[in-house]
Amino acid sequence: MAAFIKEHFKDANLDDGVAIVNYDAVQVAVVATKKDPSATIEPDTVANFLVGARCQNYIPGASGPIAFDSDGNPIDKAIPILQLLPDGTVTQKDLVWSTGHPFDPNSTCRTEGTVEPSRATR
Repeated sequence: MAAFIKEHFKDANLDDGVAIVNYDAVQVAVVATKKDPSATIEPDTVANFLVGARCQNYIPGASGPIAFDSDGNPIDKAIPILQLLPDGTVTQKDLVWSTGHPFDPNSTCRTEGTVEPSRATR
């Protein structure tokens, strides 16, 4: 693995979380097409899948569980706080969540028909 990274990611900066976010985006697309084979011919059907990726039906991702509210916004996703240094490099300073805590399908989400905490605190 180290040889692969050295060969293919010579100048890559893997400290800013971009690789994780990109992995998660591809993971969601892959899971959507596996669960809805028509998505390969009709990509619009992926949106219907995303609406169903909520609470107990979350998608496991590199950044943690991926779930969406009824408007298609991610529920309690980690938000990295980055600092741009004078030399142009970026460093992560903190990790925060819109509700102050990571997504937990057992406590973040309420029963169907009620407001999810992430929506109530915006």
